Amino acid sequence: MATSELILKYTKEFDDAFPPTFEFGSPWSASISYQTLSIPGVHRKIRSPLYMAGFYISTRYFINLLKDRLDWHDPIMFSTPIGAEWERRGEPKPFVFPKVMTRSFSEFIVFFVTSECPTERIQEFVDNREAIMSLIFDIVKFTPEEADFIRKNLKWQRYSFEDRALPDDRCLTYRSLVKNSSDT
Repeated sequence: MATSELILKYTKEFDDAFPPTFEFGSPWSASISYQTLSIPGVHRKIRSPLYMAGFYISTRYFINLLKDRLDWHDPIMFSTPIGAEWERRGEPKPFVFPKVMTRSFSEFIVFFVTSECPTERIQEFVDNREAIMSLIFDIVKFTPEEADFIRKNLKWQRYSFEDRALPDDRCLTYRSLVKNSSDT
């Protein structure tokens, strides 16, 4: 049986072993890439999926944000205008370039490190994430509401390409900001 079939058949066990998201500093985060799932009666182990330290953003929101604030059109090359502005500012440290991957047809994940990165690189981001994110917020011109939403949702995210959309409280969308402001 292929790994994807095992995951579909044993979804609860997979989710219990590899949560969709978890906080930085969680005891589990120290061994992200070394975990495996053994299922009784199945002779294959499921290796830990890829985790990304980042946040989700809707495709429409991201494309409009890039066009309006950075005069940029390509979400996957998001780091290009950020890198140009970072260089223009004298390359302040600490800094980790954001990267982007498609999560679904309607969402992207913006991430900084993955569970496959060297431990030192991960630790550099985790230890300096507030300073790094403040610089990203400033360069991209995120509003205070957007920055708050991102801070709340900046976590280890289990990566998978899926067709189902994330709920508004996990993905930065126009609806999530409206909902967030009505909750306060």
